[in-house]
Amino acid sequence: MPSYKISAQEYIWNNIYSLDGAQFIYAKDNNYILISKKDGKSSVAIKSNNVWNITLKDIPEVRSIFEYNGAIYMLSSKDSNRAIYKSTDEGNTWSNILGTEILLPNNIGNNNVESIVISDEAIYINVNKQGIYVTYDKGQNWTNINNGLPIKNQTDFLSRNIWNIDGELYASTKDKNGLYKYHKDEGVWKPVKDLNGLPSGDAREVRDFVILNTTIYIGTNNGVWTTSALGDDPWVQVNGISGDIRKLLVLNGDLYAISKSAKQIYQLKNLNFEPLYNNIDSTLGDFLTFVIL
Repeated sequence: MPSYKISAQEYIWNNIYSLDGAQFIYAKDNNYILISKKDGKSSVAIKSNNVWNITLKDIPEVRSIFEYNGAIYMLSSKDSNRAIYKSTDEGNTWSNILGTEILLPNNIGNNNVESIVISDEAIYINVNKQGIYVTYDKGQNWTNINNGLPIKNQTDFLSRNIWNIDGELYASTKDKNGLYKYHKDEGVWKPVKDLNGLPSGDAREVRDFVILNTTIYIGTNNGVWTTSALGDDPWVQVNGISGDIRKLLVLNGDLYAISKSAKQIYQLKNLNFEPLYNNIDSTLGDFLTFVIL
């Protein structure tokens, strides 16, 4: 699947680079890092000085890409094949720091490491079926923190993704179980607002999560839902957008969302989402991620 860019003035999508199975786009200072997924493997291409180059090819599937302390990190994991890549030159070169700067638990077997959070205090990882681990010494010692997470068949924890927002840890879950927050003082995960107002089904299949000021937003398989981070307000659905929402983005104080099947990017205005672009090319593939420069 190719990646596209659109000019806010021209409203025309232009193919910037074709990389089969395009999955993630990361952009910094008008340079792009494009990550693909195919047959359980990923490739990484970077555009620098208007030239595209593939810098990593056929590595284990990339699960996430993020920036921390001026470096770019990628979590790469497929079964027992794993790597944590680090770049200090905006993606031109990468080094695998797994086993040197960071160690993983010895007991995770062939389970995929699905997400990672690195903070000044700790490193958190989410492992398929095994749940969430934390280390305070870069992986020398790991501890499970699964108390309160939904579980299936009495063995499989259902956490999907983790976020560290202003020192608070959140987790989305699989099998339509909603969004959870970790209460460190109690050592337990609890569903945010007890899922009050969030209907059973696709609205509890959380794909992305952001906090804007003191308001929580989640992108789900049934649109965008919101609640206050303070008080006891229930979850309510945001008007103007529906379907499978794969990514939320806060830029310059504004909230944007992408709809996978509608092939549309929306902006939140006056408590309603409004589409940014008209005449979307129906031949484009599903929209999975986006950046705005």
